[in-house]
Amino acid sequence: MPQLIWTTTPEGYHDWYSDRWYEYTGTSPHESAGEGWRNPFHPDDLVIANKRWAHSLKTGEPYNVEYRCRRHDGAWNWMLGSALPLRDPDGTIRRWIGSCTLIEEQVQARVSTRKTKDQLQRVMNHAAITLWQVDNTQRLTLLEGRAIQTGGVDNKELIGKLLSEAFPSQRDFTSPVERVLNGEKEVISEVLINDRFYKTSYLPLYNDPGSEFSSITSGGSKNSVVDGVIGVSMDITDKKNQEHELAEKAEENVRLLAQESAAKEASRLKSQFLANMSHEIRTPIAGVIGMSEILLDSTLNAEQQEYAENIQ
Repeated sequence: MPQLIWTTTPEGYHDWYSDRWYEYTGTSPHESAGEGWRNPFHPDDLVIANKRWAHSLKTGEPYNVEYRCRRHDGAWNWMLGSALPLRDPDGTIRRWIGSCTLIEEQVQARVSTRKTKDQLQRVMNHAAITLWQVDNTQRLTLLEGRAIQTGGVDNKELIGKLLSEAFPSQRDFTSPVERVLNGEKEVISEVLINDRFYKTSYLPLYNDPGSEFSSITSGGSKNSVVDGVIGVSMDITDKKNQEHELAEKAEENVRLLAQESAAKEASRLKSQFLANMSHEIRTPIAGVIGMSEILLDSTLNAEQQEYAENIQ
């Protein structure tokens, strides 16, 4: 067997190992006996392993733990340690039978998946994107990202709820789902949720009978059915605000240009008016001035002289 098999007394004293144990760990029977099972395992992981092993010995419950085991060449690999009690008919534990199974590839794949998911989460958060999915009953089966404000409710708490329950009073947001479930290939809408604008693409999720996979890229075959809807929502509030500011600036510029044109036209009309008035008034004033000069050259008393000078 590829697993490392071992047995213990009811008290947890290791009294037997398979040959695979010694081959993998490079330890001797003397080094592994009793409490020596701990020697190949990473000290950091033994903290949890010891607690779980003590709990199993005390309660008789199955033992399961993941820990790193040192191979004979010094390499550390993840193992799944498991043990079950072998009982007498009266329930008394006679011994424990356990195994260590190499799960390094599974753990690394899990770590890689978690990293990928974390990276995707950071990208969606940075891009203000929410990725969500509903089944054909409009129940949420996926909700990732933090773009859509859910009133402080954690995304995980909304999984399993109807879309209308997760976003009540948001008919404009939920109604496109019905259109996609009824056969439309794609619907794009912009809605206002909690004072934020969101642009959402609604795509059908197809399911082909006889296939274990669903797809949104194939467009569906003649036998496929719409099994759900994938939604990609992006927060476009800042973009909307910028567009609004640009529209206000454009309107202000038009207003300023109109005011400038009006001011120039008023100045032109004023200049034209003054020019016309100067021309129109020059002739009668010249006559008045000329007559006052003639009058001053005539014989006048003192009072008449003063009046004529005032006219001039």
